[in-house]
Amino acid sequence: MARSEAVPGANDNATGVAAVLALVERFAAEPLPGTAVIAVLPGCEEPGMGGMAHWLRTEGTALHE
Repeated sequence: MARSEAVPGANDNATGVAAVLALVERFAAEPLPGTAVIAVLPGCEEPGMGGMAHWLRTEGTALHE
């Protein structure tokens, strides 16, 4: 599976997404002082965490700033 192409639409983690969205809603209503909250819900986990790897390459470098 790690060598296969990503499978569009293969998403089985709706509960995790719902939990993250609830946390984002809570942090928006009650921000933590001096804290930036970034929610990343990448897809493409089955073929080797492709979504997260892509996000880290393209956006993750801003975490060091």
